[in-house]
Amino acid sequence: MTMDTAIRDLVAAHGEPAVSIVCPLDRARPGNSHDRLELTGLRKEAVRRVRDAYGDDTAGLLDAQIANALDRFDFDHPSSGIAVFAGDAHAVAVPLTHLGEARVTVGERFSLREVLASKNDAGPFLVLVVTRDRARVFSGDAQHLTEIHSDGFPMDVVAPREADTPHRDFPLSEHEEHEAVRFVLRSVVHGLHEASRQTRLRSLVLVATTRELAYLDEFQLGDVTVIGRVHGSHIEAKAAEIAALVAPVVAAHNEARHVAACRAAREALGGSAIADLVAARDAARSGRGDHLVIEEVDPAAAAANGLDSIGDEIINEVIAHGGDVCFVAPGALGDAGPVVLTVRY
Repeated sequence: MTMDTAIRDLVAAHGEPAVSIVCPLDRARPGNSHDRLELTGLRKEAVRRVRDAYGDDTAGLLDAQIANALDRFDFDHPSSGIAVFAGDAHAVAVPLTHLGEARVTVGERFSLREVLASKNDAGPFLVLVVTRDRARVFSGDAQHLTEIHSDGFPMDVVAPREADTPHRDFPLSEHEEHEAVRFVLRSVVHGLHEASRQTRLRSLVLVATTRELAYLDEFQLGDVTVIGRVHGSHIEAKAAEIAALVAPVVAAHNEARHVAACRAAREALGGSAIADLVAARDAARSGRGDHLVIEEVDPAAAAANGLDSIGDEIINEVIAHGGDVCFVAPGALGDAGPVVLTVRY
């Protein structure tokens, strides 16, 4: 199940109890027993709270659904955390790249903050590492990348040469050299399109020398959006080394997006934007919410300023009506925070 599909299904789900469990995982030790123990504790807390509020039968059903969701989760491949959502009809567990503290929420709606924040940042994404005659593609996020061994990758491409020419030992002319590089990169870009289609990933980081990057700028990448570039020849680097190279580039991309979102939200105040929590909730309920910028705060602070339950409702309503959500750092909205909702009318 893709992240978009999971979010769409969870937003559409209604009815009590809606149980949301968020648990950090140790990426360096995938599948370790400590993560399992912590997750078991959170699961028991969720079942206890459901039992107290809704009775033994409902608690037993939710416990069984959570167990089924965990059985289907891939603990052996590292992610920063896991989110488990269980309702009266089904349960699902999804990996997280963006994570706060472990928590359990029981209410009328699922709490999707961590899932949306994981989707909000540029990840997962593709990384294309290319030279004039080789190319490799990785998928993942800034913490963990996996090399793709399909769609022709890893790729070794040799530009065509005539078998016999009168001046075979002479260097290629500048025009011939350019065409040889373009031939190679055409094959690489074709394979990249297939990898993007298969993985459903549209964000891309390019890793190449300045020369190859300039050539790549000549090609149409279709639905793929380049979110960053790393200059240099790193074709032999390991996946972990590539992840370390692209991490600051992706972080800068995310930061620039967040700064732009906050600036646009503040500029819209007094016109098409609302900063009051209750007014924002009412607008979201009526389907007017177009773009929500919301500050990330710890659970205690969220409960203190009313951002926990009402914030979750605003988030869900905005997504349900086709809007989008951007999570930013605490204080990023200044005096306008902790939420600014831009409305359609």
